[in-house]
Parts: sequence; C-alpha cells; structure tokens
Amino acid sequence: MLADLNIPLTGTDIVYAAIAALCLTIIIRNFIRIHRIMKEVKKKFTPDQNDVKMVVERCYTLFPIDRFNFHGQVFTRGMRIKITTIQNKIFEGELLGFNSRNMICIMTSKIIVAHELKNIRDISLLEENN
Repeated sequence: MLADLNIPLTGTDIVYAAIAALCLTIIIRNFIRIHRIMKEVKKKFTPDQNDVKMVVERCYTLFPIDRFNFHGQVFTRGMRIKITTIQNKIFEGELLGFNSRNMICIMTSKIIVAHELKNIRDISLLEENN
C-alpha cells in the first residue's frame, strides 16, 4: 500500500514517528494527570464551612467555661481580644472559651490557638469597629 503512494519513507522514519507520537501522548497524559491532582489538592486545602463549624464546636467542648478573670478583668466567650505571650507573640481573635486546666482558646483569622494563662503576659479587649 505504501508503495502505491510513492512516499520515500524508510523503516527508521516510521519508527521515529511512532516514538515521537508515543512521547507526545505520554507528555499530554501527564499534563492532564497533574492538572487533576492540582484540582484535588486545591479542594483539600480550602476549608469547608462545615469543617470550621466542627472545629469550633470541638473547641467549645474542650473549653466549656465561657467566662474567666485575668488580672482583675473579666473576659467572656465571643469577645474580640488581643493576647501577648511571654515570648512576645501576639494573637488577635475571638475568645472561644476557657477550661479547668487554666488554658484559653481563641480563633484568629487563620488559626485556632490554645494557650496557658501562666504563659500570657497581657490580654486586652479589642475595640469593635461597627
């Protein structure tokens, strides 16, 4: 059949074309596979609203006391506070609770932090901007 077309192709030309087609197919399939993996990773790293609610509910369970006293000032669950630790780390967020082990839990914009009161230098109330 190829003899009727009068195309000067040798056996090595056909082998090279087959190898090039195989390489191109492998590259395209790998790009598609990487794209699918990246989609799945993106889905896993974006927190679902239900997951955030579950974590907050768990914090309410682990830190059931909703009011505590620190240096004569009373703080209540839901208040926006600023914590300065002995190591000079600053956390700003919403107070989630307190427990019997003298630990408090706050939710910042990115993380949920639990800290012992003995390692806290200062707690101040943030002003609400409404």
